[in-house]
Amino acid sequence: MDWSSEIACPVAAGSQVSVEWNRNKQGTWEVIPVSHTGPCIVYMATAESKGEGNAWFKIFEEGYDSSSKKWCTDKLIANKGKLDITIPGDIKAGSYFLRTEIVALHGARRV
Repeated sequence: MDWSSEIACPVAAGSQVSVEWNRNKQGTWEVIPVSHTGPCIVYMATAESKGEGNAWFKIFEEGYDSSSKKWCTDKLIANKGKLDITIPGDIKAGSYFLRTEIVALHGARRV
């Protein structure tokens, strides 16, 4: 697998980045179906690791907010697929991969 890239996004430790999820379903853009509720998780790994093995560490997780009765995916849909996260302030300078995940808990509205 070729891990090289011609595109890099310089980001300083402690700064905020925005990630965006969306998909094209039959010519219509949407973030995720509303029935696919669940948490959003973001990981990083050093580029040196090539993302292999146990290289990933979690920098963000948002699940169910009992005060608003919303999952992270509900907030994501309301924000047109955008999620702002903060890169840890104590991270060493260098090149990293950023991996985002949505865990779709079908039917989780019954929490």
